[in-house]
This record gives sequence, structure tokens and C-alpha cells, in this order.
Amino acid sequence: VLIHPIEQLKVEHQNILRGVKLLGITADHVRDGSAPRAEIEKLIEFFKGYADQGHHAKEDEIFFEYLYRKEDGFRSETSPIAIFREDHVNGRRMVTRISRVDEDYPFHVNDYSMMLRRHIEMEDELFPTIAEQHLTENEILSMETEFQQADAQRDLASKLALLDKVEVFLI
Repeated sequence: VLIHPIEQLKVEHQNILRGVKLLGITADHVRDGSAPRAEIEKLIEFFKGYADQGHHAKEDEIFFEYLYRKEDGFRSETSPIAIFREDHVNGRRMVTRISRVDEDYPFHVNDYSMMLRRHIEMEDELFPTIAEQHLTENEILSMETEFQQADAQRDLASKLALLDKVEVFLI
């Protein structure tokens, strides 16, 4: 079943925010001295596989590429797209710091969570308007198909299932 690509990105944003909530719970455990290592590892795998290699890759490699073909202004260093891409790069660095699970783990989790919440809020606000103003119906249909292929190739469903496993343990 094909889903409008912008709606799909918004659903994925909600899944990522669910992961952020669970990450915050693990930070509380780490503060208390009881790091749930297996759950932290699953969450790191989720953020690497689902959020970055799946979701952000679709934005970077598919959605943004469609926009670049439409208007050179999207390539500008000051465009919202450039800011979103920079957030994706910074997010990877933050996940690397989180994966150390050291004494700064709660601080790294907090930084990452704040960045992702802001990032998602901006994307959810801007993406529908950008798509409506710059993409044709045929381009949207093509993007839907490309998103579906990318999800299957990267097995996003199994990455999302990691959240269920963590949630059962933490909540």
C-alpha cells in the first residue's frame, strides 16, 4: 500500500520520538546506576538503522534530491534543506557519543533528544508546504514507490520492531 511520502515521513517521525522517549528512560536508569545495556544497544541499533540509515536516508537521497532538481535555491547553504542535512550529520555524531554509555550518557541523550525534537518539529511544519509548492503529483507518486523500495531494502520494519522489544522491558 502506497502512502503519501510526506505522511510517511511524519509517521516515521512519531516512531523516532517514541525511541527518544525510551532513550530518556534509559538515561534515568544510567543515572540511578542500573544501565539496561541490552535495551540501550537495541535503541542505538534503532537510531542507526531506522532513524539514520532508513528515515534520514530517504529524506537525503530521495525527497531532497527531488527538490534539488526543481530549484537550485534548495542547494543553498542557508536553505532549510541544508539545515536538515546538517542535523542528520550531527545526529550521527550524537549517536556515536551515546553509544559509549559512559558517565556523560544522560547528557548526550538529552542533547540528542532536544535536537531531534526541534528537527522533527521543523520538518513536520515545512515538508508539507514544500512538497505541495514544488512537486507534481507524478513526482509524489514516484517518490512513494522509491520510499517503499528503500524501506524494503533496508528492512525498516525489523528496525521498528526493536522499539517494541525495548518498550516491553522499560515500561
